[in-house]
Amino acid sequence: MVARFPFRNFAPVLALTAMLLSAGSASAASQYILLSVEPQNKELAPGKVFNPGDTLTVPDGVTVTLLGEDGSVSPVAGPASVKITADGQPAADEKERRTAMEKIAGLLAGKGGEASTLGVARAFGVTRSAGGGDPWAAPTDRDGHVCQRGSRILLARGQSQTAATLSAKGLAGEAKELFWPAGKGFLSLPGGFRVGDGELEIRIGGDKPTLLMVHALPGAISENDPVAVLGWMAAQKCNVQALAFAQELAAKAK
Repeated sequence: MVARFPFRNFAPVLALTAMLLSAGSASAASQYILLSVEPQNKELAPGKVFNPGDTLTVPDGVTVTLLGEDGSVSPVAGPASVKITADGQPAADEKERRTAMEKIAGLLAGKGGEASTLGVARAFGVTRSAGGGDPWAAPTDRDGHVCQRGSRILLARGQSQTAATLSAKGLAGEAKELFWPAGKGFLSLPGGFRVGDGELEIRIGGDKPTLLMVHALPGAISENDPVAVLGWMAAQKCNVQALAFAQELAAKAK
């Protein structure tokens, strides 16, 4: 990637260029997605894809975060102008990564209304910028798909001011009257409810039950590969968690 920039922004953009070029030829990025734009800008929007030959122009006072197909996450502060180039050789799994990038771009661009679910992520504290959350926590306010990792299933609730009781029923068994302390937005289910694909019914207090379709992160996907993780989340329709994961990546890159 080659950058053109005004003198006063020389150092940060040069550093960005060096970072992007340092990925190496085996996994170099030649396609980028806008993960975030702060503050909002009518010319730039999350989900926009940049290919070789394109130029990213960032206005003064705006900071964008780019996700490269090699997994790099890089902030660019305006004013800046960055030209996208095809760096290095294509990765061995280029087709799979491009498919993942397409899914991520569609989710971030809000195709089908997915972007509206970010409000749910914030309400449930799923995104870390909302106060120490966890994008892997499964919101329990509505039926839908949720993505999990590790051995324990992690749940999130929006109204955490008061204590509550929770019942859970899944393929692995059933648990009743689990205690959810006041002030706690997250709860790990007992060890009997190990992460695995399948339906999980959750009831909090006297609320109607919520049916979650749990998807377990495959062992072939590294948690340290944001493109693979985000692409997988989007493919499983874990939209709330995927958007929160993208927001966390952008926040960590600052």
